[in-house]
Amino acid sequence: MGNPGNLRAHVFNFETIYQRLLDDGGVTMVGGADELSRCLLPLFSDAGERQASGQRALSVVNKNKGALDRVVDGIIERV
Repeated sequence: MGNPGNLRAHVFNFETIYQRLLDDGGVTMVGGADELSRCLLPLFSDAGERQASGQRALSVVNKNKGALDRVVDGIIERV
């Protein structure tokens, strides 16, 4: 089972994966405490949406497992 995520905008080290999570609805980008509470309240009150968001996040993670190994293998092949 996956977990839904709510993140601040400081994800520059992980831009690619966070963009994929955003695109697939597995994470929500928040700007501060007020926005965080507005995003969390529906997740607390709606188990179906909480589970769906978590599954979307898990799906992105599963689709990207081994990505670093594939990148390194591609670099090694070209060297």
